[in-house]
Amino acid sequence: MALEAKSRAIVLHTTRQGDSSLVVHVLDETAGRQSLFLRGVGKGRRTSAAAAFHPLAVLEVVTDANPRSSLLYLREYEPLVPLPTLRTDIRRSAVAQFVCEVLWRTLRTGDGDPELFAWLVECIAALEAWPGPGSAETAGTPGVANFAAWWLVGYCARMGFRPEDNWSDEAPVFNIVSGRFQADFGWFAPRGQKEPDGESAFRKQDLRLAETTEAATLDGLCFSAEESLLLHRFLTLSFDEAMALPLSATRRGVFSRRMLTYLAHHLGQSLEIRSLDVLHAVFAE
Repeated sequence: MALEAKSRAIVLHTTRQGDSSLVVHVLDETAGRQSLFLRGVGKGRRTSAAAAFHPLAVLEVVTDANPRSSLLYLREYEPLVPLPTLRTDIRRSAVAQFVCEVLWRTLRTGDGDPELFAWLVECIAALEAWPGPGSAETAGTPGVANFAAWWLVGYCARMGFRPEDNWSDEAPVFNIVSGRFQADFGWFAPRGQKEPDGESAFRKQDLRLAETTEAATLDGLCFSAEESLLLHRFLTLSFDEAMALPLSATRRGVFSRRMLTYLAHHLGQSLEIRSLDVLHAVFAE
């Protein structure tokens, strides 16, 4: 007897199986990561089915048990959140691929979390709705280049690893193991980092960001002073303010890698997120 179930799911990625079948890997609201089997793709009314399962698509799905496999049959599906820009804009699509890969590699089957799911849906809606440069209506408006870095900070918090925001002049360096800021014992440069006044200070910091700083701290236990300050800013700024931070592609990439190191440490696993390089290339200045 079929055990039919209705739930909400976020698409992470898809895998073709044969000529007319699709395996849809999703994050289910209550069941966590799951793989759903869809038959008849490319036939009749399902000729455009693949387009409905783009990364971060939010769907209502009806599934039932598959007696021949651990995969669930996907019987019905309906988009819940309109995402036309996410599907067609290369920048948003790159961010979506990155978010999906992080979710795929850090969540497991049975890791259902309705609160996390609701937060992710809010993030997806924000990514879709945030204006970007390219039209008369959005001229001069910051785009979504900072979204992935901002999202990583929030995701760590939702996973139970929220960094403690005790940043100060006396504790300007973030420790990956303790999850809090500590004194700079002279390991990193520059010393005596101060809270910046406005955007100009961040632009000056971008100019001071050297590859040697990243190399010296990449395998260590602490963020550099610049990365630590940026973490503090992401922890305290609103979404709109975080999107408007004037950061270089290099600075975003270095920071995102450090946040992935932090997340991997507290999950107790290795994280190799290949889509981060694609994200960097798309937003390279």
